[in-house]
Amino acid sequence: MPTIDSVKDKQEENENQEEFNFDCTISQINNCDFSKWYPKYKKISLKSHIIPLEEEFINYLNEDGIYLPFNDNGQPQKFYQAERDEYDSDWSSDEYEDEDEDEANNKIPSFPLLEKQINTVIEEFNGKVFPKLNWSAPKDAAWISISQSLKCTNPSEIFLLLKSSDFINHDISHAYENCSDYKAPSNEHIEKPDSKSQSPQVNEKSITRPETFHLVLRKWYDLLPSMEFRCFVRDNELIGICQRDYVTYYDFLHEIKDELEDIILDFFEDHIKGTFDDPNYVFDVYINKRNRRIFLLDFNPFSITTDALLFNWPELLKLNEFEFRLVESEAHAKETSHGGINPIYSTNCVPKELIDFGEGKTLLEFTEKFAKELQQMSLKEDDDSDDDDNNNKETNTNSKASTSDNK
Repeated sequence: MPTIDSVKDKQEENENQEEFNFDCTISQINNCDFSKWYPKYKKISLKSHIIPLEEEFINYLNEDGIYLPFNDNGQPQKFYQAERDEYDSDWSSDEYEDEDEDEANNKIPSFPLLEKQINTVIEEFNGKVFPKLNWSAPKDAAWISISQSLKCTNPSEIFLLLKSSDFINHDISHAYENCSDYKAPSNEHIEKPDSKSQSPQVNEKSITRPETFHLVLRKWYDLLPSMEFRCFVRDNELIGICQRDYVTYYDFLHEIKDELEDIILDFFEDHIKGTFDDPNYVFDVYINKRNRRIFLLDFNPFSITTDALLFNWPELLKLNEFEFRLVESEAHAKETSHGGINPIYSTNCVPKELIDFGEGKTLLEFTEKFAKELQQMSLKEDDDSDDDDNNNKETNTNSKASTSDNK
């Protein structure tokens, strides 16, 4: 699931095209919860394990700052320890180090049972897994990992990705907020959960989140982005397919487009159609380039909260004939990626203002304009500094004159 900001951006985009009228309910969101659909489609999906999460771990993910819990030996994990060492060398004196460290350590949680469960799954899946929560994977946080991907080989890598992701935060705190039957609870109707409870106590009419969150660990495969496809189903009919990586042009896809279409349509008819709990939904698939075997990756609601990629939602509501869309050329790829300066999830890595500043510009144009802006800011700061100096001189002169008069 995308973040609140990206949902608002999509809503504005669709409203600019034409009025957008259809509702998404909490039930539809829940039907796309991995723990809900995976048992039914396990045989046609990637190998995965589902681990229920304690409320204490959800509280940890919700806390400000990026730090890792203690490992199962009660010791700080590598990412946190490195951060502490750097902090101590700059700011702490030797006489306070022990006291500061003890105070910081008392605030760090530990999840030995969860770590043990994760390590067991990692070992079963040949040492590499792909993490996600009920709906979302922390794709927006891949930049923070050493591998620049979601491939994880130990619990600390998983915790770091989850703690750094806006998508994960959206799953935890905002999953239902765009639903037509969502009712925000008033303060008097909600109690903050303690670390042992499974979910917050809320008014019966107010459902703010699922009762239980799950950590999903999927076996890691080196999937080719070019072979991932998004499929849109309306009234139990497949109305559209497009490539999942919508900012890249793959010329070979056009040569096998008809074959890919047949594979996906057959897969839908044989395994998906009429079996999902809603008539309207979106699902993602992956096709093995070598043997053409197809796998179900995920389900998403037929809603503005799901990225329409090469389509837009108003046309998906009215589409009368099936369409299979691919990125048509390098120019088309540049257009879908906002001129190449705005790749997928880039706004989660750098300030949004910087992305907006460079939109539609080449790298050279962006660099030149950015340098000019910095120069102008520097000149303005110099002018402000001169004004402050002159004001200070004037104040001092007036002060001296006043003192002389008093004498």
